[in-house]
Amino acid sequence: MSGFFNRLTKNDVNYTVLSQAGVNASGFQLYYSSSYKAWIFNRHQTAVVNPAITRSIGVRPPVLNAWTHLAGVHDAP
Repeated sequence: MSGFFNRLTKNDVNYTVLSQAGVNASGFQLYYSSSYKAWIFNRHQTAVVNPAITRSIGVRPPVLNAWTHLAGVHDAP
């Protein structure tokens, strides 16, 4: 996925930009994490109740009230 723009207005709540629905967990999720204070790209490795998560975490904190281009890439086998 790519080409998504988001304007974060507050940093004290989680905010999902895009996700793929799954049976037990989302296939992936692109979101802002109030715990990490960063943009996160999660990929659940399996479709089970408590899946292992592969996580990429943004290295810079987002700027509030600024448009941000977000992109995530997963190369599935």
